[in-house]
Amino acid sequence: TDNFGTIVLESANTLGANSQVDEWFCEPHPIGLYRATCVLPANFLNEGRYHISVIIGSCNPPRKEAYAQQAISFNVFDTGALRTPGFSGKWNGVVRVPLAWRTKLMETLSNECVRT
Repeated sequence: TDNFGTIVLESANTLGANSQVDEWFCEPHPIGLYRATCVLPANFLNEGRYHISVIIGSCNPPRKEAYAQQAISFNVFDTGALRTPGFSGKWNGVVRVPLAWRTKLMETLSNECVRT
């Protein structure tokens, strides 16, 4: 969530939400210490304060085993990386990931087609 309580993102290591295969997803876990990681792309979040809540659950049957609301908090600072020529203002919204934009000329117009 952001500092205003807006849900920014929800993710999990489930098959549909994971871009790779997590070998421990829905598998029995022997007693031990585990670390789950998720990496956000650079410049994904806009400037501000964010909080991460964590849920640990089981699959069969689906059940919430543990929940920690706002377990981690952090600040994102604007590095200026997205402030290149053409834009110098404040980015609005929660996410601001660089996307693949491309402009393509579809056809040219003759002077006869242009109306004033």
